[in-house]
Amino acid sequence: MVFNVNCPFFSSFPPQYSTSAAKTKAFVQKMNARAATLGCVNTRFTNVHGLKDERQYSTARDLAIILDEALKNQQFAMYFGVNSQILAATNMSQSRKLTTTNYMMDPSSKYYDSRVTGGKPAAATSSDRSMACVAKDGDCEYLVVVISAKAKMSGNAITRYTNFDEASSLLDMGFEGYSIQQVLGTEQPYSMYPVSGGKNHVVVGPDADVYALLPIQFDFNLLRLQDTRREEALIAPLQKGTVVGSLQIYYDSIYIGQVDVLARHDVELLDADIADDPVDDVTNQNRFALTGNTHTQT
Repeated sequence: MVFNVNCPFFSSFPPQYSTSAAKTKAFVQKMNARAATLGCVNTRFTNVHGLKDERQYSTARDLAIILDEALKNQQFAMYFGVNSQILAATNMSQSRKLTTTNYMMDPSSKYYDSRVTGGKPAAATSSDRSMACVAKDGDCEYLVVVISAKAKMSGNAITRYTNFDEASSLLDMGFEGYSIQQVLGTEQPYSMYPVSGGKNHVVVGPDADVYALLPIQFDFNLLRLQDTRREEALIAPLQKGTVVGSLQIYYDSIYIGQVDVLARHDVELLDADIADDPVDDVTNQNRFALTGNTHTQT
């Protein structure tokens, strides 16, 4: 049998063309090792094809991590988003058209969702359905994993694939309830730091704008900034642009990210006969006042 190099990615090899059991076992071991390095502590693979095995398990969180990592591979991402594919004729068969079972990408399906750019449904039993997909709308992109959605049945026939419904509902929640918003800007001062031997304190600010995915009507009071000063850098003379610390940004208990804190101006050495005017550090409350005018991107 002759296959185009892409064919295995769009179809499944029959059993007689599978690799040896020893090679399969070795590959499964690599799968588990790779999952562990990604932090997927609740995942165990026992086969390479995903068919049901009571010893094989995972969680929605772990599968989302694995899929997110897999999508970094451009070739995988391309195959993951294919809606249909024509397999050319071989010496054993005529040409065939394969169509995705991800009905969320099928424009003729009642489950169609134009935001979905790739996905893969799965079934543990006829009624136990799962789904993993990615979707994009504007600047936002979401990855959704649904596990064990119970299909609606009439006898042995499925009347509704609820895994697709659940995935669409989660996407609605994400796209309609959250947006990418600016929480910190380079144009805004953050605080004042004392400078050892300097004529005055130095006004400092972040070295980059910080954006985060937050509820559209997020509570600004839940933003928390935690700074770490580099005392060895806070010595006069101090040049504008010097890194004098860092800022860790949190929304409630969720870590958003970290940026360096820069001096916004030069600070000269204090003359021996000139006393420095005392300037208190800006309090946390005033820091938030300084960042309270950040704009929102939708």
